[in-house]
Amino acid sequence: MSRISSLILLAAGLLSGCASHETAPTYPHSDIAVKYHIRHFAMDMATSDSDLGKNLLQPGKAKVLVQTQLIKKLRDKGLLADKNDVNVVDLDIFVDYVRHFVGDGTPFPTDKLREPNMRLTITNYLGDEVLYFHESPVFDRVKGVALGGMLDDDQKLQYAYLSATVNSLIEATEDDRQFVSDAFSFKTKGLNEEAIIAKRRYTEKPPIVESKPVGLASKDYIPSTVVQPYLQALASGDRDKRIDTDKALLGTWFYSKELYDRVQKQVLDNYLGTDPEMVKEAIWATKALAYSGLEQYRSTVVDVANLTKDEKLKKYALKYQRTMTERVVMAKAIHDVSTMDPSLDWRANQLSNMLRSGDGDLRDFAVKTIYKDYGKNAYLLAQLSHILDTEARSDHFRYGGQSDFYAWACRVLGVSGDKGYKPLLDDMAQHAASPMVREYAEKFAGKLD
Repeated sequence: MSRISSLILLAAGLLSGCASHETAPTYPHSDIAVKYHIRHFAMDMATSDSDLGKNLLQPGKAKVLVQTQLIKKLRDKGLLADKNDVNVVDLDIFVDYVRHFVGDGTPFPTDKLREPNMRLTITNYLGDEVLYFHESPVFDRVKGVALGGMLDDDQKLQYAYLSATVNSLIEATEDDRQFVSDAFSFKTKGLNEEAIIAKRRYTEKPPIVESKPVGLASKDYIPSTVVQPYLQALASGDRDKRIDTDKALLGTWFYSKELYDRVQKQVLDNYLGTDPEMVKEAIWATKALAYSGLEQYRSTVVDVANLTKDEKLKKYALKYQRTMTERVVMAKAIHDVSTMDPSLDWRANQLSNMLRSGDGDLRDFAVKTIYKDYGKNAYLLAQLSHILDTEARSDHFRYGGQSDFYAWACRVLGVSGDKGYKPLLDDMAQHAASPMVREYAEKFAGKLD
């Protein structure tokens, strides 16, 4: 199956099984044909692999393109309202979109675009009242076409997928138009133009804004007293002690040139040797260097894979190169001093950045550490509250698989003793997207009674 064929399936898949009118209220047929005004348009474009697709449209530009083309097509089809129209329905539109690439999810992804995951939601409003909510089924990637269309032009293909998105939004709006017109007519029956216009007014909800971190002036935010014991252990003449230190470093996120220069020296002193003990130390030191996530040491890990004569060490070094690619992304987020706060210690600042990163693994680690060591920290509690408030009600692709994290966040807030978080947990118990999160929110809201 070619990727152009899958493009046809994309448009068809988004429309088939769309939200049904059968479960909605029944209204008398109306000859009114409403027009539309886009009140809010949002598009969350994620990517399955942050290292791929660098030559494609950035998410912000893709959103502008889709929104611009959508408005143009609505206007061309006579569906877009102008200032003189009275029978107007306001639309809130959200496009949930994940780019995928050939081979993603395998050890050998390639920088070739393939079918996206996508879901479209369109909410039709009359003022604050929802006339109709349309949600397309999730378009999942077509199975068995991993190599299909390898020679297609990705620049053209990305525009084709985005164009299919616009067309799907237009067709869904057209399909729902009669039902929405009937509902609009029923809700405005007997009202004059002035009253209808007044009924369209809505309450603008202020956006939930996270307080902006102050930031730190220096990247040397980790106290030297924290790193010093590791430096001393690596200077030991006892090989086993040095290896144990390398192992201990795997569970840390230190930003220290002095420390990792010492680990790099360990690697360089041992990786060309053939003695089994030297090879063993080189393996663990190379792993510690890769796990640091510090880009400046990547070339050393690459040299180990290319130059060592030991096959076991070569195999591990190749594996650590792939691991290091993931860790570099994490380390950049964790060590971002621009999002740190002087009121927090270095560990709390790292945990805060882990939460802010959006990465599921880092968030899981952070929330459990907060529960264990920082359960009364007002800054981190507020950050967890903000994340729950802005994410947990929505079943977005970007946050897929993070139900455990949200549930833990409910636990942390519930045992904090701060009754100010009870309204949020009560709300989560009713409106969180995940059943597990609703269960935990209800349970831990009770602890704040």
